[in-house]
Amino acid sequence: MAAYDFPDTAGKPTDGSFQYTAPDGTLYEWNGYAWTVPPGEGGGGSGGGDFEVPTQALPPSGAVDGDMFWCTDDGRLYIYYEDADTSQWVDASPDNTSEAVDSYWAKSGSTLSPIDAADSVDIGSGNITLNVNGVGVFENVVQSGKNPAGAAGQGTRLTPTGVILATRDDADEQVFAGYTTGNSLATSSLNADGSSQFAGDMAIGTTGSFTPSTPAISLKATGTAQFKSNVTVNNEVILDAAGTRLIVGNSGFNSGLDSNTTVGTTGLTVSFDAADVTNGTAGVVIRDAPASKDVIKLNASGSASFAGQIDAQRGIFTDAPGNLAIRTVNSSTNKQNFGASSSGVSIGDDISTADGNKITLNADGSAIFKGAVQVAGGVVTPSAVLQLEADDDTKYTSTTDSEGNETRVYNGTVLDVKDRIQNLIARIDAIEANEVTDDATDSALLTLVASLSSRLDERDATIAALTTRISTLEIQSNGGNS
Repeated sequence: MAAYDFPDTAGKPTDGSFQYTAPDGTLYEWNGYAWTVPPGEGGGGSGGGDFEVPTQALPPSGAVDGDMFWCTDDGRLYIYYEDADTSQWVDASPDNTSEAVDSYWAKSGSTLSPIDAADSVDIGSGNITLNVNGVGVFENVVQSGKNPAGAAGQGTRLTPTGVILATRDDADEQVFAGYTTGNSLATSSLNADGSSQFAGDMAIGTTGSFTPSTPAISLKATGTAQFKSNVTVNNEVILDAAGTRLIVGNSGFNSGLDSNTTVGTTGLTVSFDAADVTNGTAGVVIRDAPASKDVIKLNASGSASFAGQIDAQRGIFTDAPGNLAIRTVNSSTNKQNFGASSSGVSIGDDISTADGNKITLNADGSAIFKGAVQVAGGVVTPSAVLQLEADDDTKYTSTTDSEGNETRVYNGTVLDVKDRIQNLIARIDAIEANEVTDDATDSALLTLVASLSSRLDERDATIAALTTRISTLEIQSNGGNS
């Protein structure tokens, strides 16, 4: 029997009404299991006869040599064969003929499937096995797209040695992404550039069955990490398994003869032998090895030396020869608002500029204030000197220190307020003393004037009496004629 392109049988009736006429004129009908030739039909267009082939699951009884039946279980045609000493049903189309293919496979449209749904598929004597439970076994490479090893383009390759190769066109694209059901956002991602992202914790180094609660290394999604053993960096920096100390012992950190340096919850601890402390060899030295220079020394005596600056909470402490300078920086403006050194103290909005330096306290005892000086009881100052030409920039001498800070010194005309006030007080006291003397003199003069006035009045009265008497005498001398 030749292989024919039978029509799709999905959903078709199985009562024999769905039929197909082969190219050789043979009529077939679908019984739900296989295409069969209905009784009374013959092949090849010869007209056939009344020979009938039963279709059933079990062989018919009472068979004689030459009888046939179509097994509906496996879709094969059997013939009853009797030889000299045996009789049995035999396959009328052995597997080594082309007709055997049609008895195992059914084509429905463009889909080819085994007639028996319980059959698996074996290709290449076990090289490829497709099982009915959905498992596929491949003895060699499984590849999708281009070969990643050849860098010809995007593709994925699974080798029989257990290696998965993947290539993407862009370095930041994923080669693996993990998801949870119902969530479109990836929970894990491995990218072509070697980076990776994980939404959860990462566990490394488990024994036996995977138990995330007891890994050797645990990287938490919260940003923390846990290690069950020591953490070693270049065999020189060690964080012990107890998590209580950090041991440092490399060429850039010399912690003494025994390297007994630990960092724990109580801070940095360095242990020394008594002899080392006595002879002055004990201490902690941080060294710039390429420059052959000790940059930090912590001595057993309690002293310390620093070759550079120490930054602490926005304060800058600079160790210079004979001078410890302190600078604090305003966190909102990022400008220096306080400075102290052996030369004095500066306070202001930005002490690095002349306008921003509002108060200067000099080591020589002098001070400059660009605003009022106030205390609870009023304005108090032992001395006040006014710069009479403070607005004239030519009356200043400018200098710049090693840190680039500019200092301006006024050299114009000044007014010593204290000296002037003391002079005024002395003059006022002299005037007041003179006034007391003048008052006594004035009082004596007034008394004298009063006495003179009284005496003048008496003289006037005497003169008036004399005048009256003279007039009387003159009248009398004239004989009574006036």
